[in-house]
Amino acid sequence: GEIRSELEAPLVDNGRTLRARLGSGEQVLRMNTGSGQISLMMSSVGNVSTTSEPSAPVLQGRTSEAAGAGTPANQAQSEEVSEGDVIRVDSQLVTLNMSVIDRATSRGIFGLVQNDFRLFEDGAEQRIVQFDSAAAPFDLVLLIDLSGSTRDKVMLIRQAAQRFVDAARPSDRIGIITFAGQPKMVSQVTLDRDRLRQSISTIDTESGDTKLYDATDFTMRHLASDSRSSRRTAIVLMSDGLDGTVPGVFGQHGSKLTYKELISKIQEFDGVLYTLWLDTYYEALNPKDTQPEAFDTAHDRMRDIAEAGGGTSYDVLKLEDLAGAYERVIADLGTVYSLSYRPENKKRDGSWRAIRVHVNRSSAVARGKHGYHAN
Repeated sequence: GEIRSELEAPLVDNGRTLRARLGSGEQVLRMNTGSGQISLMMSSVGNVSTTSEPSAPVLQGRTSEAAGAGTPANQAQSEEVSEGDVIRVDSQLVTLNMSVIDRATSRGIFGLVQNDFRLFEDGAEQRIVQFDSAAAPFDLVLLIDLSGSTRDKVMLIRQAAQRFVDAARPSDRIGIITFAGQPKMVSQVTLDRDRLRQSISTIDTESGDTKLYDATDFTMRHLASDSRSSRRTAIVLMSDGLDGTVPGVFGQHGSKLTYKELISKIQEFDGVLYTLWLDTYYEALNPKDTQPEAFDTAHDRMRDIAEAGGGTSYDVLKLEDLAGAYERVIADLGTVYSLSYRPENKKRDGSWRAIRVHVNRSSAVARGKHGYHAN
C-alpha cells in the first residue's frame, strides 16, 4: 500500500487488521479501496490533524425549518481526510447498505448496533467485520435529467435541488451532475452549502438525446474513483427513464451502455441508489411520438434500477412534487446502516451470491441489495 503520514506500522495486506503506532491510546479510521473498505486501527489519539431568483411555481413538500425527517439526533460533524493521510491497500470486502424499517409502521428504526444484525450469504452466516450506524455521513450525488419535457421547468428543478441541500444532514457532502446527451459536473461533493447554492443557480437546459444509462455509469465511476473518501455513497437519480435505447422512443441515439449492462454495474456498486421517476407521459399522435409502451418500460426500469441499487423508487407525478420526493429520500438515508464482511466462500467465479440480513428486533425489516456477482 501507499502511506503518506507520520505513522509507523507493519501493514499486512491479507485481510487482517492493520496497525499503526502514533503514541498511546487507540483510534480507528475507515477508508475505501478498489474493492471495498478496510479498517485501520492506530495506536493513539495523540495529535492527529485533519483538514478538514425570480418568482416561480410553488413546490410542494415540507415547509418546516427543522431538520429533515429521519435525521438521527446528535449528528457527528464530518472530518475531511487530507490526501497526505491516504492509505491504499487491496482487501476483499463485501459492503451492504441496509435501510431498516418497522414492518407495522413503515418508520425507520434508529439506534441499532452491530450485534442487532445477522448476515447470511447463500444461507451461511458471515462474520460482520465493519459496521456503520445510520448516523454515519454520506457522499450524496444528485443526478438530474434535463432532457425532454423538463427543459421548460428548470426553475422548479433548481428549487427542488436547493430543498434537498437544505434538508440534508450537515455532515453529508453533496454533489450535483446533470445530463441529457452527456453528463455535466455541476458541483463536486462538498460540505460548503454556499458553494452548492451557487452551483445550483447555474443549472440550465442540456442538449442531446437522453443517455440515462451512460450518465448513471459515469456517476458511479466518479464516486468509486475518490480513493481518499472513507464515506458511504449514494446516488439520487431524477428522470423519466426514457433513455434513447428504450423501445418506442423514436429517433433518439441512446446510451452506449445497455440496460442489462447497467443493472450488472449497479449490483457491483458499493453505494445505494434511489430513483425519482418523473411522469412525462403524453398521448402519441403519430408514429414519430414516444409510444405508450415506452413510458411503461421506462417506469419499470427506473423501479428496477433502484431495487438493484438497494434503494427505493418514488413516483413524481408532476415537477411541483419533486422537492417532497427529495425529502423522503433524505428521510430514508437517515435509516441506512452499512455492514461489511469477508465472504467465507473465496471463489471468484462470477456466480450470484444471495444475501439475507436478519435484524434482532421484533417487526424490523432490512431493505437493501439481495446479492452480488462474485467477480
